[in-house]
Amino acid sequence: MARFLAICSQPEMNESKFKEALGGFKKWRPDRWTFVTKAYACADGKIVAECEAREKAHFEQWLMGTGWKVEGIHDVTHIHEAGQIWKM
Repeated sequence: MARFLAICSQPEMNESKFKEALGGFKKWRPDRWTFVTKAYACADGKIVAECEAREKAHFEQWLMGTGWKVEGIHDVTHIHEAGQIWKM
């Protein structure tokens, strides 16, 4: 499956809002083709979310449901993790 990164913003993000958006299985695995693997809430209100999905449209649909302002969605071409590098 393809991987995507979204850069979003949510002013006044806090733990409660973050849990509301991502708490519970259906919140981060909305269907069998979409898997939100990681999300980072930053102190400046930015959110970075990583998703594996068949199509970008599946991730876009999920993002619309969060209420976050989406600044951009990017296709991932290469990944580095703990010394390993691979092409998507």
